[in-house]
Amino acid sequence: MRIQDRFVAILKQKGTGKTMSKHMDDADLDFVLTHMNHPDAVLETLATLLVAWQQLPATAAEAAAWQRVQSDYATLVPTALHALCQPGDTPVHRSMRGEALSASVIQATLDAFFEGRQPGYDVAALLESLRLREETLDENVAFYTYFRSKTARITVDCPLLIDMATPYDGFNRNYFLQPFVAALLGAIGLPCVLHGVKAVSPKRGLSTHNLLLQAGKNPFMALDRVAQSIMDPTIGWGYVDQSIFCPSLHALVPLRQAMVKRPVLATIEKWLCPLSAQQTLCVTGFTHPPYKQKTIDIIQRIGVFSRLLLVRGVEGSTLLPFDRRTPFIVADANESVRHDFMAPATVGVSAASIPEADPAHTLEKGLQGLRGADAAITAYLGYQVVAITQALGMDRDAVWERVTQAVSSGRAVAHWERGALD
Repeated sequence: MRIQDRFVAILKQKGTGKTMSKHMDDADLDFVLTHMNHPDAVLETLATLLVAWQQLPATAAEAAAWQRVQSDYATLVPTALHALCQPGDTPVHRSMRGEALSASVIQATLDAFFEGRQPGYDVAALLESLRLREETLDENVAFYTYFRSKTARITVDCPLLIDMATPYDGFNRNYFLQPFVAALLGAIGLPCVLHGVKAVSPKRGLSTHNLLLQAGKNPFMALDRVAQSIMDPTIGWGYVDQSIFCPSLHALVPLRQAMVKRPVLATIEKWLCPLSAQQTLCVTGFTHPPYKQKTIDIIQRIGVFSRLLLVRGVEGSTLLPFDRRTPFIVADANESVRHDFMAPATVGVSAASIPEADPAHTLEKGLQGLRGADAAITAYLGYQVVAITQALGMDRDAVWERVTQAVSSGRAVAHWERGALD
């Protein structure tokens, strides 16, 4: 195994989070202590590991090894990372001590990085520390506000737009059918936008970007072209890549790959809203229970969306599971939040088991679903659409009829085929 690959493997275990982190064993500790100065070791990866080592609970062996690092960091640790092994008063040190950071400190740190005055490994260390101690609401909003100010935005001329704000690291255990849900929404007259990146840590799974490439489509359409596609009644959906709508945030993808982890950037990037309308519905998901309230708090604080639909989706996405109920939370701007549950039976469809499947077959399955050639996938796509429209207060039976007609007439697959093309 390559040196860097071994560091990545160790970091995947050690720095995952307070509840899931696994301790380094003797072999891991020996490797780290003897290889941190190896030229193949990436500084951003090492910085992330050094922070996790200090901030997470340690075994006796880990604590003893850390004492060795502190007493001999000049020999064991790359010069660039010596500051992480000593007391200090940098934003990283303050965060590791449990102190909240102000918006001005976060802005100054990011400005320094983008202006070439702050190295990437310092940013990686800060992002890891913030995630391990859990970012405050103000810190989350500060990162959001910073990158929102760097986001290109267009308002489309339509009364409603559905923003599918799903995690950018993709799927690696299930069919990633969200883009086909978007096409089906477009086919029944509900414009929809998708956004993301080609690949990013930690999962680096199948993304909308990669699915479009598989389908021979263009994931790099300009923002105004995507807006035109969304407003085109024969398409009604589009995808805009982060490299197009927020190049500065996209520039951090390599750093995030080296970090391995899912930092605050993964939380806020999916809500930057490059396209909006008279009313914009944010459909987003969560996996871990604490992120349910965090999501609600952030969305209500930033005040960008007209309405929020939050579900505990498949792999943290906006896709509702088809074999069980899921939290179904709706909120309008800053108004009170309505907590409920959604299940197939709620909207009059029989639950079905779609076993965890190889995402590599997503394109084939998605097309079969839009054509009505796979009854289970068609029902699954239809369920997603009807569930979303429940958050909009639309009549369930009328929506089901429109979905059925869109599939049987060939209109659904036609909307998919016309989308994301030059």
